[in-house]
Amino acid sequence: FMYKLVKVVADNMISYYPYLQEKISLIEKLVKQEEESFHKTLANGEALLQNALAEHADSKILPGEVMFKLYDTYGYPKELTTEIAEEEGYRVDSEGFDKEMQAQKTRAREARGNIQSMHGQSADLMDFTQESKFTGYTDKHSKGKVIGLFKDGVRVNTLTDEGDIILDETCFYAESGGQCADTGIVWNDHFKANVTNVQKAPHKQPLHHITIVNGTLSEGDVVEGEYDYEKRQRTRANHSSLHLLQAALKKVLGDHIAQAGSYNCAEYGRFDFTHFEKPTEEQLNEVERLVNEQIALAEPIVTEVMDVEAAKNSGAIALFDEKYGDTVRVVSMGDFSKEFCGGTHANNTADLCVFKITSEESIGSGIRRITSETKYDAYKDFKTEEQYLLECAKLMKLQSWQGFKEKLVALQEENAQLRKENDAHKQAELLSSADTAVQQAEIINGLSCVLLSLNGFDTNSLKAYAENVRNKLVDGFVFVSNTTDGKVTFVCASSKAAISKGKKAGDIVKAAAQLTGGNGGGRPDMAQAGGKDTSKVQEAHALVREILAQ
Repeated sequence: FMYKLVKVVADNMISYYPYLQEKISLIEKLVKQEEESFHKTLANGEALLQNALAEHADSKILPGEVMFKLYDTYGYPKELTTEIAEEEGYRVDSEGFDKEMQAQKTRAREARGNIQSMHGQSADLMDFTQESKFTGYTDKHSKGKVIGLFKDGVRVNTLTDEGDIILDETCFYAESGGQCADTGIVWNDHFKANVTNVQKAPHKQPLHHITIVNGTLSEGDVVEGEYDYEKRQRTRANHSSLHLLQAALKKVLGDHIAQAGSYNCAEYGRFDFTHFEKPTEEQLNEVERLVNEQIALAEPIVTEVMDVEAAKNSGAIALFDEKYGDTVRVVSMGDFSKEFCGGTHANNTADLCVFKITSEESIGSGIRRITSETKYDAYKDFKTEEQYLLECAKLMKLQSWQGFKEKLVALQEENAQLRKENDAHKQAELLSSADTAVQQAEIINGLSCVLLSLNGFDTNSLKAYAENVRNKLVDGFVFVSNTTDGKVTFVCASSKAAISKGKKAGDIVKAAAQLTGGNGGGRPDMAQAGGKDTSKVQEAHALVREILAQ
């Protein structure tokens, strides 16, 4: 219901936040989605909580680690867990929950510490403030003087094997802005080393991690450097494609699209963005088409250094939470894309050759991720899919992909009809065995009971069978389990006599389902439920017998 209040709030606050008026529809969708997601969380969490309570029925104490798992893994509120548990007569281990929470906070701090270890642990790097000039936007070769040498973060005068170096001038791009680092070689007449990584030092200088092949390197030495050109070209193409991708997403899905993260390397590009639902296949196809259209137009990719306010006024897209200096680099691709960006890019959209979306997925509430390829990697994927389609067509006795869809639809319809006929035959066979089941019924607590374990039947057949057998019994009760495709279905039918004794179908199938990791229920006279752990089917039957005997 909260989403219905969005317009009311926006109207009341219009003098402070006038820009919300044009976003009301989007905000309503986002709030409604969050509400629906939370309702699903509550439903799933309640089922898990009931399983946990059943597992600790003897002690009547809900452990703190169980409460924390419900909270941390499944998003189930601690307060709700406590309320439900206490209503059912359980004591909750709040101290254990707090202990687990504190342990998680400690792990998070340690993880942040590991990420920032270079900055936080190396005083020598923190104190190093000499400037380093990056020339790699235009040059693939550079010549620079070694102004800093470091071994495990400690400044040294000479390196003989492996370590980090800072040059006064370099063509190597340090990993930043989502773009991977360059790799390559540095050398002089008496020395050669492989550059395996480049990160930014605390004061933003490119910090080259090198492995020495021969010779030694000392501070003050002059070295030449050259990055892996092919890797850079592929990385540049993937980076430029992500700019086109963001622009295409805005055109297809709406202006609310905002970058929530990105990464690009030689093999692929990855773009995270805000959106409230999964894009349709048609929308993704249109996004892919728009990007390839821009590639075909062969638009020059233009880079300008601009005053930050002028850049914003020009319509260039900036990251919401990024801090910018007085001047920024702006990368434009025709009239289609214009963004703040400090990374390296192709010279022309045609350099990307072809663009392909390889996957789209959710990575969090309201955050989607697209992974993509360009150049020969994308071409290879297209060809692989084409070859696979041709091989499938040949299996259907077709000479090409033409007619493949129609043939597949015809086969699916034929298969569906055969399944329908087979199910009807199995249902008839099952119903015909009802008399035998009635004859073999056992008396439990004054009720004529049939408990049966089956395999491979559909739910409708099971319900028809259970109802038929119950109606043939005097004071009858029927419980049927059926295992199919690694899951179990329970169906229960109770007569009026059974219900009067408290043997309600809905309660009994729910108990059986929860024992097997599922849930469900229904009416007192007829109910069904599902479970996940088929290894506990016989335990479920034993549980039902216990309930009947009570």
